Amino acid sequence: MFEIQTGCRLHFGLMELAEGQAQRFGGLGLMLDRPGWRLRFSIPSGSTPAGLHGKSLQYSTTAEELYQRFARVLGASSGISVELVQSLPLHSGLGAGTQFAAALAAGAQLIGNIKRDDVRWEPLNGWSPIDAVLNVDATELASLAKRGLRSAVGLQGFLKGGLILDEGYDPDSAATRSRQVKTRCARFPEPWRTVLVIPHASASSGNRDDLIRVSGEQEAQLLNRIARQPNPHRETMFHIADEIVGRLTAAPQASLGTDLLDQFSTVMSLLEQYLRLAGELFREEQGGIFNGSELTAAAAAAEKAGLRGVGQSSWGPTIFGFAPDAATAERIACYLSELPAQYQVLVANQASSGALWRAEIGSQ
Repeated sequence: MFEIQTGCRLHFGLMELAEGQAQRFGGLGLMLDRPGWRLRFSIPSGSTPAGLHGKSLQYSTTAEELYQRFARVLGASSGISVELVQSLPLHSGLGAGTQFAAALAAGAQLIGNIKRDDVRWEPLNGWSPIDAVLNVDATELASLAKRGLRSAVGLQGFLKGGLILDEGYDPDSAATRSRQVKTRCARFPEPWRTVLVIPHASASSGNRDDLIRVSGEQEAQLLNRIARQPNPHRETMFHIADEIVGRLTAAPQASLGTDLLDQFSTVMSLLEQYLRLAGELFREEQGGIFNGSELTAAAAAAEKAGLRGVGQSSWGPTIFGFAPDAATAERIACYLSELPAQYQVLVANQASSGALWRAEIGSQ
């Protein structure tokens, strides 16, 4: 028996959607250490049949649909028992579907490795990075998990964590249904924190599900409409993303004091430029830079509270922003939590590695 723990993915925006253009489906995103999925895998026995368990957890019905969708591809329907220990909200802009599919694919691979005695077991609570035992890259993981047709940020993030620049399709292969994933990764300095702000529905509706959520066929149709014209800001966005990654890669991660604050201000200024242009690409379809009035209000509240780099992850409804240290992040989160709008607020750190795994005692 073993467990896999994922983080979640923030997506800062796609750079290009039009077929035949450079950087098609390229984008910039960040992996966070929480919230995430936690799945417990075992080889079925008399008391633990194959399939997905943990029905009492929120979102488990949709997770069951995802499990069944990928079961035949992963061989999970006959060879793996999966208990859903902790869930990640689906269709909230956090990349939950990709992280779930990648975790299932990784679990199936580990089951195979276990049967071949090709895994070094760690003791209980000995969490280790998943990529140390998987031996696959993002391109192979995309094939295994049947994800990443567009953005590869979540797949690379599942393997490595950190900040990911997905360079997208090469123009010559833009019309194909698969690609060689090409990414660059960097790390935020350790003190920086992310604040997630998820608005509840307006008081008039009283139903959080009334927030605009985009997925599946609806998402494909919207993207197809946007893709009719190339993005006039693509090159600018790519250069901004490239500069962000370059600055973070070149700067000493152990920097302290004024230098680190200056770095935070510089990187956030660049990120804000990127986010504004990313929102412009979707303005016509979502009625503005943000996807509806609830998200617009949440973003305004986050900026007023002092967060930098405020943006919408994917289609939302998750709004995010950044603080230079944990104390500032907690202070802002407390303020936002007490606003009459009743936002769900969470402070997270970047995921310093990809997903984690551990073996249970007695599993060898």
